[in-house]
Amino acid sequence: MRYPESFDDIYVDDEEDLEALEPTVATAVLLHALEAEVNNGGFDQFFLNTSGRFALQTVEALHAVGADHTSKLLESAIAIAYPEGYPENAADHENTTDSDEALDALGELDEQFLEYEDPLTDLVNEYLERHDS
Repeated sequence: MRYPESFDDIYVDDEEDLEALEPTVATAVLLHALEAEVNNGGFDQFFLNTSGRFALQTVEALHAVGADHTSKLLESAIAIAYPEGYPENAADHENTTDSDEALDALGELDEQFLEYEDPLTDLVNEYLERHDS
């Protein structure tokens, strides 16, 4: 499998869908969703759509592939969007703060994300190659 093209048509709507995937595939799917959402509408869009339900798993996926800078960006975005902490029930992920200050701070993180300090495509493909069975 090659990232990102092999993952364009794989969607997860809930925890059950995610758990049904092989762990390496799940990692790539989470990162594909992150990239698609942030590139299209920023971290705010990531949190408002289904992908935001998997924000904490996406941080883990970023660490798994070695995207440490991007994982720090997402951790910062989570702290801004959920100042009281990420919801215990991930289905409540849409309830982010919508203050102008928070949206401005997320916008700054969007810009940093788009610089791609971590070469996500390369990192994910290397990860998939290492875990090819």
